[in-house]
Amino acid sequence: MQVKEVFAFAAKLLIPVLIVVSASGLSAQNDRIDALRIQLHSADVKSKSRLCNQLAIEFIDSDNDSLRKYATLAYEYAWDQTQLKEQALALFGLGYSCEMENDFRGAIENYKNSFLIYRLIGDNDGMASLASYIGTIYKYTGHFNAALKYYYTSLKEYAALFDKTGIAYSLNNIGVLYYRANNYEKATEYLKKSLSYTLEINDSMLVASILNNLGLIAYEQNQPDAAYKLFEQSIEVSRQISDYSGLATAYSNIADILIDEGKYDEALNYLDMVEATGAREFAASIQISTLLKQAEIYHRTGRQTQSEVKFRAAVSLASGLNLRPSLSDVYITYAQFLIDQNRKQDATEYLLAYIRLNEEFNSEEMTRHLAGTDFNINLYEQKIKSNSLENQRNLDRERIENLRILILISSGAAFIIALLLVILGVRLKKASRQNSVLEQRNREINLLNIQLSELQQKLDELIRHQAGELDEEKMRRIGAERSLAYFKSAGKNIMSAKSSLSFIIVGEDDPISRLSLTKKLSELGNTIEVSLDKWQDESWDAGMPDIVFFDMQTSNIRQFSGYIKNWKFRFPETKFVAISAYLIISERNQLIRAGFDFCLAKPLSAEAVENCVQLLIQ
Repeated sequence: MQVKEVFAFAAKLLIPVLIVVSASGLSAQNDRIDALRIQLHSADVKSKSRLCNQLAIEFIDSDNDSLRKYATLAYEYAWDQTQLKEQALALFGLGYSCEMENDFRGAIENYKNSFLIYRLIGDNDGMASLASYIGTIYKYTGHFNAALKYYYTSLKEYAALFDKTGIAYSLNNIGVLYYRANNYEKATEYLKKSLSYTLEINDSMLVASILNNLGLIAYEQNQPDAAYKLFEQSIEVSRQISDYSGLATAYSNIADILIDEGKYDEALNYLDMVEATGAREFAASIQISTLLKQAEIYHRTGRQTQSEVKFRAAVSLASGLNLRPSLSDVYITYAQFLIDQNRKQDATEYLLAYIRLNEEFNSEEMTRHLAGTDFNINLYEQKIKSNSLENQRNLDRERIENLRILILISSGAAFIIALLLVILGVRLKKASRQNSVLEQRNREINLLNIQLSELQQKLDELIRHQAGELDEEKMRRIGAERSLAYFKSAGKNIMSAKSSLSFIIVGEDDPISRLSLTKKLSELGNTIEVSLDKWQDESWDAGMPDIVFFDMQTSNIRQFSGYIKNWKFRFPETKFVAISAYLIISERNQLIRAGFDFCLAKPLSAEAVENCVQLLIQ
């Protein structure tokens, strides 16, 4: 009793201190949150995901709604900017939020996506942490094999980083799993390895936890003296560092041994010491566990009313806090109590609640609990059988409905495919007929082209014969083909063509002016070549032109005077005419000095163009 009073007094002293520290810590946290929100308001897009992640971390374990809100925003910003590390951190925040709401499926999904991103970017530290979180959820839901897989992954990644703290915690987690699976040899091996690393890094809290776990294993192996000794060592370490949660765990474990030994009064004393530590202020699961053990003691000692009160208090606390692992223990333990009280109807209610809580995961632990508990009651069996039959009927109905929909979809798809094949066949047949008609027309066109080619050759020979007296120098300069083209289109006799034939190039950018000038020159009986780029002379390849008309701006004279002089050198008999808008005398003189033979002002009249051509040809 003296020990209990000492810890009760310590708890009374500790709680006000915790309140003061908590208040000051809360104030500092609020200041950080306000500062981050201000930064977020004015931050650029690339920084927003980082700031949202920092805000999400501030709300972990304090405001789950805000945690989810900022983690979601962080993920959206990181996705837009393809910031993989920020995406991974945001997914971790979303997973943690799901875990706090006991949405273990959502938590595992988000944790695994975060793990995959960390693996993609080669972040071993992130992979190790996420593997540990995933393993812990699988442990809570009774999937020990899956939990073991991820704890081993965490151990591997921490080993690659030479992180002794991470290695120690991973080894401890693996040891606890083997203990839960009743593999005490493996559990002892991994816990001792963990203890070796823990002593090296001087983590007293983890040392106390490992000693507790080793004490439980020693008791399961029928070594009660060794178990008590390990629990006492754990208590001593926890006292040195004021770890009240560790003290409560050790006292609770000793109470378990005393209950199994039938020493109920001593067990109750130790459970009172658990409450006296004040550990329930930090871990509700310890308080629930204490209530269940007290209820069990009262049940074994015939104090059923007090036992009922403790059980209901445990159910109320676990339900109110929605602590899924603790709630699962409460349901199964309370159900066994009700069975012992021959209250089969009430027991069935809690058994079904336990199954509904765990059937989502179909956990190995649930199977082990059900197999190890006396549930041989007709009402329970009938209800379970009825539920199973109803579930099977619902499943069969769903399968039949899905099959019916699949048949309808398949029939519709087959009809559409058949219709498409018919349409395709009709179109192919039509296309075949059209190809036949086109081939026939192509043969006729080819025949006509051959005949036309023969007539063209005869006409060309006739024109060449008639143009024999045409000035040979003129023919050389404008090219034979251009001369023939002119004779075919001019509609004049050979002698008039000989006296007026001129080969003229028009370099005009403006389409309206180009069309007007070309038309005027053509009406005078000239052969016209239009050059879209007036500074290129590819249009002159067929022969030397008589006249070249250039659209020219006086502001560009100095830039292009070299081109003009070069052309004058290459084509000494060619005349160059500058066309410009609203020429004044000084600008005309400037163009003449640049190498032009004549200047015309826009807009061009037919008379001015005709006079210019006649003057230059003469």
